[in-house]
Amino acid sequence: MERIKSLRILRRSYRTVPPRWVVEPTDVSVERNRHIMLHCQAQGVPVPTILWKKATGSKSGDYEEVRERPYTKLLTNGSLLLQHVKEDREGFYLCQANNGIGTGIGKVIQLKVNSSPYFAGQSKMVTVKKGDTAIMQCEVKGDKPINVVWLRNGKHELNPSTNYRVSIKQDATPEGISAEVQISNVDSSDSGAYFCQASNLYGRDQQLVQLQVQEPPQPPSSLEAATVSSRVVNLKWQPRGGDAAEVSKYIVEYREIDRQWQYIEISDPPAYSTIIENLKPATNYVFRIIAEGPAGRSSPSQELFIKTDPQRPAGPPLNLGARPISSTEILITWMPPSYELRHGEIQGYNIGYRSMHATTNSYNFTSISGDGEDGTGELLLGNLAKYTRYTIVAQAFNQVGPGPLSEPVTAQTMEDVPSKPPEDIRCMAQSSTSIQVSWQPPQAHHTNGLLQGYKVFYECATEDAISSGEMETRKTTSLTIHLSNLRKFSNYSIQVLAYTRMGDGVISPPSFCHTDEDAPEAPADIKIAISSPSSLYVSWLPPRDPNGIITKYNLYMRAVNGREELNNDKRNLQAHQHHFEAKQLQSHTEYQFWVSASTRVGEGKSSRVVSQLTSNRVPAKIVSFGGLTIRPWKSSASLNCMAVGQPRREWFKGDTLLRPGTQHNIQLLDSGEIIVTMLQTSDTGNYTCQVDNGIGTDRLTHNLLVQVPPGPPVLYVTSATSSSILLHWKIGSTGNAPITAFSLHYRRVHGNLEEMQLSRHASSHDLKGLFCGSTYQVYLVAHNKIGSSSASTTLNVKTQGQPPGIPPDSVLIAPNSTSVVLRLNGWPDNGCPIMYFVLQYRSVSTGLDDEWHLVSNALKPQRRFTLSGLLPSTMYRLKMEAHNVAGSTNAEYTFWTLTKDGETSEDISPYATFQLSEASTLAQPHHSGPANTLLHSFMYHERAMTEGCASPPPAAVLRLHNQSPYYNINSSKGRRRHSRKTEPESEESDSDPDQLTSSRTESSNQLDAKMKHSKDLDVAAGGPGDHGYNPNHYMRSIPGLIYHGTQSSTSSDLSPMSEQKSLPRRGRSSSVTNSVTP
Repeated sequence: MERIKSLRILRRSYRTVPPRWVVEPTDVSVERNRHIMLHCQAQGVPVPTILWKKATGSKSGDYEEVRERPYTKLLTNGSLLLQHVKEDREGFYLCQANNGIGTGIGKVIQLKVNSSPYFAGQSKMVTVKKGDTAIMQCEVKGDKPINVVWLRNGKHELNPSTNYRVSIKQDATPEGISAEVQISNVDSSDSGAYFCQASNLYGRDQQLVQLQVQEPPQPPSSLEAATVSSRVVNLKWQPRGGDAAEVSKYIVEYREIDRQWQYIEISDPPAYSTIIENLKPATNYVFRIIAEGPAGRSSPSQELFIKTDPQRPAGPPLNLGARPISSTEILITWMPPSYELRHGEIQGYNIGYRSMHATTNSYNFTSISGDGEDGTGELLLGNLAKYTRYTIVAQAFNQVGPGPLSEPVTAQTMEDVPSKPPEDIRCMAQSSTSIQVSWQPPQAHHTNGLLQGYKVFYECATEDAISSGEMETRKTTSLTIHLSNLRKFSNYSIQVLAYTRMGDGVISPPSFCHTDEDAPEAPADIKIAISSPSSLYVSWLPPRDPNGIITKYNLYMRAVNGREELNNDKRNLQAHQHHFEAKQLQSHTEYQFWVSASTRVGEGKSSRVVSQLTSNRVPAKIVSFGGLTIRPWKSSASLNCMAVGQPRREWFKGDTLLRPGTQHNIQLLDSGEIIVTMLQTSDTGNYTCQVDNGIGTDRLTHNLLVQVPPGPPVLYVTSATSSSILLHWKIGSTGNAPITAFSLHYRRVHGNLEEMQLSRHASSHDLKGLFCGSTYQVYLVAHNKIGSSSASTTLNVKTQGQPPGIPPDSVLIAPNSTSVVLRLNGWPDNGCPIMYFVLQYRSVSTGLDDEWHLVSNALKPQRRFTLSGLLPSTMYRLKMEAHNVAGSTNAEYTFWTLTKDGETSEDISPYATFQLSEASTLAQPHHSGPANTLLHSFMYHERAMTEGCASPPPAAVLRLHNQSPYYNINSSKGRRRHSRKTEPESEESDSDPDQLTSSRTESSNQLDAKMKHSKDLDVAAGGPGDHGYNPNHYMRSIPGLIYHGTQSSTSSDLSPMSEQKSLPRRGRSSSVTNSVTP
């Protein structure tokens, strides 16, 4: 049998053969997009099966089977055909042959794909405007290294070294090269075909980049104005050459001289003419045309200069503003109309105002001369109604006439704080923790504005609450408020004030309300001690928050044996009783005690439970309570030390043993208590009682706090104004008692001492209503319930402000033939209003009385004061004193009166004024009737030699002198003034503004272009003659000549609601002596 089996195995082994290679796979490479055959053939018995696998990564490792799919063919002989090979076919391949005999055979080979350069597309188009930078890019893929060159028209290589406008950049990418060429400042010659040519070891390829450079059209030609009017210009032009078809639109740019360009666009379709509207009269314009096409805009055409026809002002003053200065004053400010809307030189402004409550719609107008430049457009309206809204308008006028009214603006005089507190303040407790407060608003004439709401101030009036808490505040807009989360059964101080936008009004006097009672809190502490073998002594403290009046105490007692209750008992004790001795108790039995308090509302919370076992031994134990004891200064304090067990007692103050007779104000009583009399600060401290009877010891400490008057506060000044001093302070020692109030004492030097009570919460105060420029002595006193502190350091504080200044004579003095006008409103007050003037004068001419003549020793401040009764052509000496609360100032001036003809006795230098008594045709839109006689004046200023001008007055001025019945000369050096506050010359002209009508006044510098004198002046100056006369233009042609306006001879005084102003002008100087007395 064994032999038969071996023969069968031998026969089977001849029938099977394991696989072996016929064509063994090898590493191969292929060019991109070509076909490759991977050969793999094996033989064996039975015939082996061929299986192809590809590595999933870049290295041999994990493999996945290769299956038949497009461009992948598995041949019957085992070979693998790959068609159109791309980079994704590159990698490791495994050929396995297996016929089930043995483990089979396999081999890993590597397929490498070689790639020549290639591009994603064949061509590109790049469009760029002339003058810009052309950027052409190409992305090359293939095996590296790759060489890239740029060719113009496929022939000429672009080289930065030979063409500075060319720059080339190449960056490597994971798949090849990113190439870029830039050509700067391109023009039409750069248009054409550019090739990005790439090559490597396996081949070359190129990509076409077509560059197109677009150029803008040429500028239009033949620009001209067909018609011109005051606001409209009709323009026409012609396109240049053959650009008409390329132009998509025309841009017409225009501007005033030295202003920004404006433009309009003409398209759909582009025309060769346009009408420019909304131009400004009497204005120089520049026009030009720009053509625009796909490639951009042309350069501008030649500029065309046109001046529009003139008109009266077309625009109102700008930036008209009104803001309240006080409850009776509003400051009006404005800027001149836009330059392009003036249509000539602005001569002045009409300012109108009216109350919103007025029954008519008419405005009260006042006129102000000047062009309003350099911030001079300003008017202060005074004596207005308080908290009243006004409507204000403004109007500019020039030599032609007035312009339109501005849009009205409104302003309301300022509010003030209420001058009275709310009335009928009532409060009522709602519960033990809440109070309802109600009131009525102050009377309407005391509100001084719109009430924004009310503030309710409240605080608990108990001493412990005052020392620990701040006053609380609640805001409301209603006439009632509910105060909650209050302390139970506590007295509250309540104050109410009304407030407006300007601040808090007067606070009401305190009203007091008490919250309702409630059940008390638990007793503060409880003790138990053995007083005898059958007695226990229980003591307790009252509740810290009784929440009402204690009516009784409830003492609970029970005997227990472990957890078993043997018996219990309850006793009602009187409200003043704070201890109880339970007697006849069972020996060696545990007893438990607790206590609660009751008010009329009910029983409160219980104390903690204390327990004690009765015993035959009675150790010493203190049944009194220690803790904080507060007593006022110079009173007495009793400190208890009640104990059981008949112990021996010792008292210590701190660590010092107290013995009878050693302290003059401390008594040690046999009952165990000590009494400290005539308490002083030195008595504050810890007092300790120690007991001992041999069975037990105990200690108790009392902390005695003595309240004394507070220490002086530290007072200092934060700031001062002309009428107030802002004070701050820091509290010194409070004396162990809360501060209840402060007393502020102050007086002006040599004045009466005044006192002001301040809240305990205050830490600063603004002391108002003081005299300007005065020194005050101020000190502060603090108060608590014990007494008052000593005064703080007395401070000497001076309010701001000084004695009056001294104005120059050019501001103050305006002489005539027999009088002199004193502009008193130009006297600087230096922060303190002037109260009165003392005025004297005398003649200094030979042969005349040279005694001083007192005009007034109490001349009230006013805008102007006229000193009359003087002689013509006479020199006078003027002595003046200005007084305010800060002191006085003395000044003396010398001046000459004019001749009878209105001239000075000197030559025409440095200025001359002329009166032209001619009927004027000035525009007066709100007046009718016969023409008024108007006075026109011209002023010529001769500059000093150092200013580069020493020429005599122009001939026109001398000719006017010969023709004028009124001629005035005075010598001085001109000086420009700018300050509005201290230089009133900038607030008024030489003509008396008090002669203006209060309802409507017209500018005096609106000359009619046809008036007789204009022709004479035009001829004298060599002017334009028949072309019409512009007085402002003429005045500008003569350096130093200023034209001053006319005044109506029939007008009345100015309204007290306004002041008249004019532009700053040059003033006259003269000798001035002065002194200041504080």
